[in-house]
Amino acid sequence: MIPYFPLTGTKAKPRICIATTAISLTDLQHQCKSVLPETEALLELRYDFFSHAASASHLLQTLHIVHNELPHTPILFTLRTQTDGGAYPQSPTAYAQLIKVAIHSGLISYIDIEYNQPQSIRNLLITEAQKKHVPILMSLHAMQQTPSLETLLTHFAAMKKHGAAIAKIACMPHTPADVLTMLYAVKQIKEIYPHYPIIGISMGKLGRITRLYGSAITFTTVSSARTAPGQFSLPTLKARLSTLYKI
Repeated sequence: MIPYFPLTGTKAKPRICIATTAISLTDLQHQCKSVLPETEALLELRYDFFSHAASASHLLQTLHIVHNELPHTPILFTLRTQTDGGAYPQSPTAYAQLIKVAIHSGLISYIDIEYNQPQSIRNLLITEAQKKHVPILMSLHAMQQTPSLETLLTHFAAMKKHGAAIAKIACMPHTPADVLTMLYAVKQIKEIYPHYPIIGISMGKLGRITRLYGSAITFTTVSSARTAPGQFSLPTLKARLSTLYKI
């Protein structure tokens, strides 16, 4: 049975998601062993770091390794494209083929589907995930700027309308006002949809407060590498969440 990752009420502290940064299967096994003690965490398998070896068979081999190492840890499968700040360089069609393999694998708890994908590709993948009852984390990354409050609210609402179980937007702030815009967008959308899991991130050091407050999930890694600007290390993230939420 694939583990489920429960997301508690809107006032709870963010749940921790540990993203992999491995570029070899050996490194991936080592990172999984480091995740094993984190019994309340979700693992994000960042398969885009395997772009040099990516194929349907390699993807399934990778998922089996993760599942064998972490049989009780929920897995979020992500193939982050270069457009959205990741490492996967191929076409939307190639992206869709690998995402479908992950959806049909029976080895993942959540699937990341990029909102920026062409509408036909996005709709196809949403349908595939819904057929297989794989919850969708729909993500949007604005790597150069922070959109307006109205735009952020529109995107969050659209993700929910399209069937996302979790909606995620990550943006690059240039001023403290940009960070406040993201925090206010998360506040506003949670008032409209009180029980809907939202992730709103301002990247970089300027936006680090958004990794501690407001979102359903916050991301980190167990390696020295980070998957996005501004991420805390796992020990620092746990310590700051513990202090902030007095747990």
